[in-house]
Amino acid sequence: MKILVTGAAGMLGSALVPALAAAGHDLHPTDLDASRPPSWAALVPGVGLGTLDVRSRDEIALWMEQVKPDLVVHLAAETDVEICDARPDHAWNTNALGTKHVALACRKWDRPLVYISTAGVFDGKKEDPYIEFDAAIPINYYGRSKLQGERYVQGFLPQHYVVRAGWMVGGGPKDHKFVAKMLDQISAGARTLYAVGDKLGTPTYAPDFSGCLANLITTDSFGLYHMACQGCATRYDVARELI
Repeated sequence: MKILVTGAAGMLGSALVPALAAAGHDLHPTDLDASRPPSWAALVPGVGLGTLDVRSRDEIALWMEQVKPDLVVHLAAETDVEICDARPDHAWNTNALGTKHVALACRKWDRPLVYISTAGVFDGKKEDPYIEFDAAIPINYYGRSKLQGERYVQGFLPQHYVVRAGWMVGGGPKDHKFVAKMLDQISAGARTLYAVGDKLGTPTYAPDFSGCLANLITTDSFGLYHMACQGCATRYDVARELI
């Protein structure tokens, strides 16, 4: 397929772009900042990175007209929970309204859309693993804005894959999540790390997630999916394992 990818230079894009290229797809990756070579550049020779701000309907329309993709994979998001809480307008504009713009463009062109969402749409109070039929109850602006993105996709576009990812790890230099923050503290000489032990999740390796997603998009089985590796751990467990 000819695939337009948003947010392709981010953490998940560092694994997903090579996975989609390995599957033989014709890729057109984009990102908000295309001034630097993406981490996957050496793995996917001949594929450049274009500039696309999903908060701009005009830019999305231009890319859809130029590429005429068979599928759009929407990764672009503000994933830093602290930034989202500090700047709610930024979270809504990027994660919710940006997704709305992409979904409407896909509806206009009658193209399916993959939207990567998050386990952060849940409040974390359930002791068993969350399934697709559980009610989403986000507790911060990151989760709320991503959930609103889901609703836009589901409301505007019948042909969609909404995929909620587990705790993503393994993004290399683009990893700005919990594992990277812990490793940065250790590298800086921290002798004490702080991590909560009352919330369970499933650390999910980005390359494994990407391989699974590459299989899913070949099925035409549209809908809502939870995608994660096996097992569970607290943030405290993960920090101990890193040490």
